[in-house]
Amino acid sequence: MSARVTPKQAWETMRELPHLKRIRRGDLEPGHWLTAEPGDASGAWGSWGIKATPSKRGLTLMNLIEAGDPPPPAEGYATQQIRGAAMDRQWPLFPMTYSANKRYQVWADNVMALYEEAVSRQWSATKDIPWERLTPLPKELERALCMICTHFTRVEFLAADHLGEWLAKIGYAYHEVKMFLGAQIMDETRHLEVFRKRAFANGGGMGSSMQPKMDTAAVLGLMPDQVSIRADYNKNSYAVQFIDEGIVLDLFRFSEFLCQTEVDKIMFQRIMQDEARHVSYGAMRLKFYLENCPDREEETERLHALADTLEVSHAVAILLNPDTMEPSAVLAGGGVSGMDKGYEAYRKLYVRVREEYLRRCDTVGFSRRDRCLLPPEPPF
Repeated sequence: MSARVTPKQAWETMRELPHLKRIRRGDLEPGHWLTAEPGDASGAWGSWGIKATPSKRGLTLMNLIEAGDPPPPAEGYATQQIRGAAMDRQWPLFPMTYSANKRYQVWADNVMALYEEAVSRQWSATKDIPWERLTPLPKELERALCMICTHFTRVEFLAADHLGEWLAKIGYAYHEVKMFLGAQIMDETRHLEVFRKRAFANGGGMGSSMQPKMDTAAVLGLMPDQVSIRADYNKNSYAVQFIDEGIVLDLFRFSEFLCQTEVDKIMFQRIMQDEARHVSYGAMRLKFYLENCPDREEETERLHALADTLEVSHAVAILLNPDTMEPSAVLAGGGVSGMDKGYEAYRKLYVRVREEYLRRCDTVGFSRRDRCLLPPEPPF
């Protein structure tokens, strides 16, 4: 174990820093950054003279690009260099290894617009939901909605967890993507917050939150390799932002349709506007990936193999989860006595979820219609 550094040693070390010694000598002349020009030997400036003009929406990321801010490069930097900035040769940056440091891996042509939308439409689960107007529900319906909120709370936790670890793995050249992911993680956090608050706001509480058993999928060899998925940005984004959040977005729409109170409808409407952004990025990122990756045919086959796993396992975990199906059937049927009617509505939802997923696949150039493992007919 190394010896502990004392306060005196730390103070003496800091006093030896060259720029601090200059200040003590009375040499207060600013460094070369004040007079250097872009491209000179000092490496102090990467650009100068760029004037971004605000649009009607304000000063957006798109306005910066229009004014001359360098666009994202095909390959990022092996350091923490900021895009458009120079490398100060007096203070070289340490080498870094990023798992996702190529444009085709992370970029989507709509990511800047989606980020601007995300920050302009942030809302508060504390103040922007009119909790004071929440009206009582019959006990069966309240229990059903609280059960759904409990399940969705867990879903939002997982989305934030899977995306959060990528903030440190994406290179600095793609700051727009990092900013968008940061905004999405904030969205997911707010969603789990509002679902938890709703569970306690009307005399209810938190229900159970467990994954259904995957015995059938395991026998068929369809259990996903979570380690592999989380280690690859393309797989992770496809799993979370393309399949999972696509399913969840349709579930949110269904839940909003079933809601009995104005407050509950407002809650789901606000959540849906966030979720739609996440799915839009997931779709356009996948489209950009397939159009720009080095070997589209090989990558497409890898993606098909992943889809063969995730279509079944993630549908079972989210769409066909009893924690989702049963309370939804209660709400759709107006109570336990009407669950047969409720399940009929849920069968229509299943068909819609499958078709929306296949439509997204068609849109990004990844056709699954002949290979989709989700049965056309609801398996219940």
